[in-house]
Amino acid sequence: MIKSMTVEKSALWLLSTAAAMSLVIAQIDVPFEDTSVTFNMPYATMEFPTFEENHAAGGDIWFQFKTTAEDGVMLHCTGHYQFIEVLLLREKTIKFNYDIGWGTKTLSNLADSPLNDDQWHTVHVKKNRTHASMKLDDFKEVFNNYAENSATLDLNSPLYIGGAYRMHDYRGFVGCLRALHVNGKLMNMAAKLREEDVFGIFNGCVEKCESKPNCHYGEPCYPYYYCDCSFSPWRKSNCGHEAGVNLKNDSMVRYEFDATTSLSASSIQHVSLGFSTKFRRGLLMQIKSIETSDYISIEMNNNGGVKIVFDVGFQREEVNTPNIGIDIADNQFHVVTAIISDKGHRVILQIDNYLAADVTIPLPDSADTILDKPKYLYVGNNDTTNTKFGFEGCIYSVQVDNISPLKGAFQVPRPFNLWLSGDVSRCVR
Repeated sequence: MIKSMTVEKSALWLLSTAAAMSLVIAQIDVPFEDTSVTFNMPYATMEFPTFEENHAAGGDIWFQFKTTAEDGVMLHCTGHYQFIEVLLLREKTIKFNYDIGWGTKTLSNLADSPLNDDQWHTVHVKKNRTHASMKLDDFKEVFNNYAENSATLDLNSPLYIGGAYRMHDYRGFVGCLRALHVNGKLMNMAAKLREEDVFGIFNGCVEKCESKPNCHYGEPCYPYYYCDCSFSPWRKSNCGHEAGVNLKNDSMVRYEFDATTSLSASSIQHVSLGFSTKFRRGLLMQIKSIETSDYISIEMNNNGGVKIVFDVGFQREEVNTPNIGIDIADNQFHVVTAIISDKGHRVILQIDNYLAADVTIPLPDSADTILDKPKYLYVGNNDTTNTKFGFEGCIYSVQVDNISPLKGAFQVPRPFNLWLSGDVSRCVR
């Protein structure tokens, strides 16, 4: 009699699992490709509501993945003593680890060939009070059975998609995910990204760099899906998007230097940024010391050009672009470049490909031309300028040597050293 009941329950479990799979497929009313996202860094993470196991029906997670990485945590959710996680291990194995308070249990599916073949694969995991199961592609479903009326999962963290965490040393997932369903409900990762930026995650499934180098502007391409834009003002997975902000005259962006960047900022050699405005006023960029009133700034001037201003302790110096009868406050996009050399004695300032100002400032060799201990980099305005003189328009691709302060402006969470004040929105280029 006991054996008959066990067989009957197993049969019901198989039927419910198959039904759940059919339900997921039937409920996908959004094309798979419209739900795809790319994780291009192993610590990139997206958050969804806590995974809940219904006391009677249990719970399940269904998704598809595509990668060239050998390992990676795809999802996890934790409680005080319990957790679930799904990960790729050593190319061929998908593991479903969980703990309901009695120690870690594991379901594994070993594929015949590597799963990091840059093709889509399907994973479905399910957990209720008496069973847990996992199915990979068309391989045989694997099960764990345990005691009748066993405890349900009690989790309280968000459901994390991607990203490794403190419980072990596995890397986070790098590659593409799509069609994530939790308890039969679509968690549209692509739609979530359209509402907010998440660092290291991008809409669509991006081609892997190693098979088709697609990093823009000569940025290096790393294995898997990662183009390194670290030392450039470009962003997104292929370094093909420019980071920019739209500003009103009373708004600004403030970037605070940390110990790893202040040294390069104190010996500035190259500054470049793009802008668009219809007003001949405003601060484009300023670097300011915390201990003194010293600063270096690039500003609009009254002649329809730009100027660079130095006030770093010896005397105030100003270099303007040549007045060639062209007003660059024309609501079109322009790029200004400043090159500083000879310990601050020589300055080249240019807009687009127009005639550049090339000025040697007559100063004694003993003159202090270094901006000591810079603390803040401002874009659009600063803490002291009258707001009516603030810049109004778009500023993008700001780069001071190897620092690109605008890259994290709309990242979630925003970098701790970056503040947006006033009406600041994304500038699309």
